[in-house]
Amino acid sequence: MDRLISDKIIEREDAEMYTYGLQQVCMNLVNTIVLMIMGIYMQMLFETVIFVISF
Repeated sequence: MDRLISDKIIEREDAEMYTYGLQQVCMNLVNTIVLMIMGIYMQMLFETVIFVISF
């Protein structure tokens, strides 16, 4: 975040909001990867993809 602030891409006041947003994106990515791994393990990848897309 400090680099984005120093390069004047984001304002210091908005840094906390951007940090929260990046954390949420990372958590959603981890959840999706875990679901896909579980789908592969249970040989239900197609069903898992449909489930993930529906949410």
